[in-house]
Amino acid sequence: MLVKNLFAALLLAWMGAGCVGPVPGLFPPAAGSPKHAVYVVNHGWHTGLVLPRAELPAGLLPEAGAFATAEYLEFGWGEDGFYRAKEPGVVDGVKAFFWRNKSVLHVVGFRGPPGEYFSDCTVVRVELSKPGLVKLCAFVQESFAHGAVGKTLLLGPGLYGESKFYRATGSYYFPKICNVWTARALRQAGCPITPACAISAGNVMFQTRRFGTVVPPMSKIDTPAAAP
Repeated sequence: MLVKNLFAALLLAWMGAGCVGPVPGLFPPAAGSPKHAVYVVNHGWHTGLVLPRAELPAGLLPEAGAFATAEYLEFGWGEDGFYRAKEPGVVDGVKAFFWRNKSVLHVVGFRGPPGEYFSDCTVVRVELSKPGLVKLCAFVQESFAHGAVGKTLLLGPGLYGESKFYRATGSYYFPKICNVWTARALRQAGCPITPACAISAGNVMFQTRRFGTVVPPMSKIDTPAAAP
């Protein structure tokens, strides 16, 4: 009975953790203050963060210089072997989930609206305050590993478009996984999201929809109205 009561208490605590509120002074942006839109992209098994390159705070994320023509940058954190594999298999997934592994950052530069570039994905727009954007960008920057001379460690080309893989800080293992990283970044910006619950991409999007806005697929936006 004691074990059952303890399990029930832990389960209730975990469920209650999903009710965290926004961080005062960071989120939401104060009335009349500038709003900075970032985007969360659901790729099915993992999520990515999209930031407008022109609005990156000065002194943060110098890696953006490698994507000089990009309007937006997508950042995703994940396990080295699984993330970089062209066709990851079950063994890769099990290894990534249950063993402590090296991590990488996937950075993609692109032009055009995020809803158009990721037209096959669910995209949620989140409006941050300037302090919130600074904290989010600082969190992403701290996720880049650096070599002995202080430079980021480029590992090679990325998965699609103009993209690159970089060595990241921290080990990848359950529950420290890709979607939790996305949730932690949003929490740094003051958003009312609980990283401990964000194990799946679906949960990240479920939580993000509560304080963000789903971007309609560009195909729907661009469809001309029928003639009368």
